[in-house]
Amino acid sequence: MFPVAVRRGYTCRAVIRLLPLLSALVIGSPAVPVVRDVDGLLRLAHRGRGNLVVLHFWATWCGACRADLPRVRELQRGLATLGVPIVGASLDRPEEAARVANYAREQGLAFPNAVLDSPDPDPVVARLDPAWGADLPATFLVDGSGKTLRAYLGATPVERVLEDVRRYSGGSTSEEKRP
Repeated sequence: MFPVAVRRGYTCRAVIRLLPLLSALVIGSPAVPVVRDVDGLLRLAHRGRGNLVVLHFWATWCGACRADLPRVRELQRGLATLGVPIVGASLDRPEEAARVANYAREQGLAFPNAVLDSPDPDPVVARLDPAWGADLPATFLVDGSGKTLRAYLGATPVERVLEDVRRYSGGSTSEEKRP
């Protein structure tokens, strides 16, 4: 339903607001969404829960990414307690979206994932961190405007990411701010 609506051009503001809800449904479906840029990833992340987002780039074919999965699951748990969303961006081919969804589910990645289908990766790399050579895995702490606050290239440094989240959120998070 979601991909058809987007393909037919029904990308009005109401549909865009529904993307986070639809992405949760898509995660349980046979495939993950395919996005073309960083903005598409950020739309999957924003659920009205604060301004910080963690973007994690990985691929099913990446040995270093597979070795990093225990740290990613630990980061996922830590971010959940802080109320900060994480979105995975697989660099697998778009036609492998169903395989990516199954792999993410099997590995316990209980956060939204998407396949990044950018015809030219340079704008994605430049937007997140010009020093990033698109090596995997890579994790980025991004603010609500899409500005990269921190880049973590290679194995995910869980404690450092969580410390930075606390620091950039002023010591409190959206979860802690709720009555």
